Amino acid sequence: MSRTTGETAVGKRAILRDLAAFLLLCVISLVVGLVINVFRSNPLPLRYQTPAERAMTFRGSERCHPENPIRAISPRALQTLMGRTDVVILDARAEDVYQKGHIPGAIGLSRERFETDLEKALPKLMAQTTRTLVVYCSNDGCEDGPGVAQSLVEMGFDSTRTSTAAGGARVRLLKGGWDAWVEARLPVER
Repeated sequence: MSRTTGETAVGKRAILRDLAAFLLLCVISLVVGLVINVFRSNPLPLRYQTPAERAMTFRGSERCHPENPIRAISPRALQTLMGRTDVVILDARAEDVYQKGHIPGAIGLSRERFETDLEKALPKLMAQTTRTLVVYCSNDGCEDGPGVAQSLVEMGFDSTRTSTAAGGARVRLLKGGWDAWVEARLPVER
């Protein structure tokens, strides 16, 4: 019987040794993964982010989307650009909301009907004179504006240049969206 007890003790030690090795391997893998993530150009978030958090990360800063740093433009700055032929304003809100009121001259390019609306807007977006595309939605918490802006960037429009000397339109987001525009008592078209 003592031999069986000895074999059992050896077996338990082997299991504990294997378990400890497994846990050590897990910890080392976790540490290596975290270190690699830190040095990635686009690190994975370490906590869950809602779609709104992923789409809008700039409350107060000049960047709007973590993967593509789309710059924001203030309502007053946009007002100074209005009427210029090289600026196109795009309303990313739903069609029924757009019909109730929008920034003068804005083209409806809703996220819900992006492909359909894009067909109508494409000639204006691709015009040789177009240098700046300003996208807006309801407010900073709305994810439609950044979603449409991101889609435009993925189509090849530029989000990073501060100048348009190299050609091609740059994409900007209206900081504060429609709510900030109305709050600033700027012109509205119905």
